[in-house]
Amino acid sequence: MTGIIDPHTGEMLDPQGAATRVNEYASEAKGLYDAAKRMKLVLSGWMQSQGATVLDHPTLKVTLPAGKASYDLSRAHHLKEMVSPEDWGKVFTPETTKPVPAKLNGTQLNNLRKRGGDVAEAVESLTMRADPVLKIEEK
Repeated sequence: MTGIIDPHTGEMLDPQGAATRVNEYASEAKGLYDAAKRMKLVLSGWMQSQGATVLDHPTLKVTLPAGKASYDLSRAHHLKEMVSPEDWGKVFTPETTKPVPAKLNGTQLNNLRKRGGDVAEAVESLTMRADPVLKIEEK
């Protein structure tokens, strides 16, 4: 029977030992992956509590961009009453006979939000943000 060399330790293993080692490494990797996911969640929560979107780090680029926005169409009637039909036409895409649901245009809504006041509040009231996703990468 020939031996199998563990590339991590250099140890010579029989096939059963190699299979056992593969299973051990996979379990360890899963545990580390789960720990990294939990740590990322904790760091993300800390950054949110501090109002931080960037973390200063010497070798890593750590960012917490805003979560992707979606809009509650059922709340849009108030905004529709506040803006011109022309502006509403830019913001709203009605449902068509094709299987395309009615939707609001986020770029145009952000343009309306810039007006401030009641219009900005109306846009904000129908904005739903997904949780931000922490990004960590080498610089």
